[in-house]
Amino acid sequence: MYYQALVVGNPTGDLEYAGEEAQGIASLFPRAELVVGDAGTKATVLGLIGGGNYDVIHLATHGEFDRELPLASRVYFNQWEPLYAGEMLGLGLRGCELVVLSACQTGLPPEVTEELVLGDELQGLAQALFVAGTPSAVLTLWNVNDESTKRLMEKMYQELMGGVPKGEALRRAQLSLLRNTMYRHPYFWAPFVLYGVWR
Repeated sequence: MYYQALVVGNPTGDLEYAGEEAQGIASLFPRAELVVGDAGTKATVLGLIGGGNYDVIHLATHGEFDRELPLASRVYFNQWEPLYAGEMLGLGLRGCELVVLSACQTGLPPEVTEELVLGDELQGLAQALFVAGTPSAVLTLWNVNDESTKRLMEKMYQELMGGVPKGEALRRAQLSLLRNTMYRHPYFWAPFVLYGVWR
């Protein structure tokens, strides 16, 4: 059972459904620190991570994979201030069972080029989170849709809080979109990948 969560939504102010996503997810936990909109500064979020003991950290924001320097891959907070993968290495996430980067391109770049070696995505945000101490992370393989992501994430957390293992919870959430005529195309549900421990 997950007890305490840090949930950040729409810190850049331009993702209509990311704020709703964060609020819906936070409501599922017995204890949740909810940070939405302008309150989601980099300093605030890093302060909460450093001072808290969260089972789950969920960031619903923008993300970007850096093709040339994977450890420069990043997620964004208020005023588009980036948190780089290289900075995440020292976050101290031991005890945090799951980190979810509900953002675009947090797991893999959109195409393979001469400058990018296959497997480099594992040197970016995923690697940084594992080095920081979390055993599991959900990331994305391409740009994601704001509204469908909200639906998928809410379903995944409902399953998680019901005792379903992480991998199965994500699978059920993906199936829920697949069965929806609006979101059955793989674009909407297929980019989400669980790295690390699936239980």
